[in-house]
Amino acid sequence: MSAIGPYFDKDKVNFTRTDPYVVVPNILTQKECKGILKYVYKTERVSEPRLGAGKIERGVRDTEIYYFKHTKLKNKIENIIVNNNPWNIKVDSCEFFQLGVYKKRGHYSWHVDTTDLYSYSRKLSFSIILNDPSEWKGGKFQMFSALDRKGNPIIKTVNNLNRTGTMLLFPSETYHRVTPVTEGQRISLVGWAWGP
Repeated sequence: MSAIGPYFDKDKVNFTRTDPYVVVPNILTQKECKGILKYVYKTERVSEPRLGAGKIERGVRDTEIYYFKHTKLKNKIENIIVNNNPWNIKVDSCEFFQLGVYKKRGHYSWHVDTTDLYSYSRKLSFSIILNDPSEWKGGKFQMFSALDRKGNPIIKTVNNLNRTGTMLLFPSETYHRVTPVTEGQRISLVGWAWGP
């Protein structure tokens, strides 16, 4: 398997807490992000984004998707999530990765990432920005956090995802979306941590 970059042995991680998510800056270097893109585009084929029962719903999700595995990257991210999740949610492994390319009008409507497999569930989700945020407009990551006193939804836009290699970590049961990209393209690496 190709090397993505030389910096997978860093253990020092600085978390910035903002409920209901945490932001981990500089989880990947720019060189590693470029290496991931090169690796994925060279070795994987684009897949159609499918929802429940394998149905394609472009009104719900309009992205190019690449699924891939990479052991060093998995070990690094898994170690950070398992040992540092601030909610103390019991997780012990990550599944394969999904690289999403949001081109103009690309989006993903409100959804949760939870799924169960036997006695295991997706517990934590993460998203890492792989290209420079100056390369696109729109494509905001938003989360539904609560209801106000009148019963209206409180939507939080995650504004501190403004650097390549920054990770957003949140419980998989949290409703979230990516608003339509209006210019350029937004590229993110997403994945999920599982636990009993």
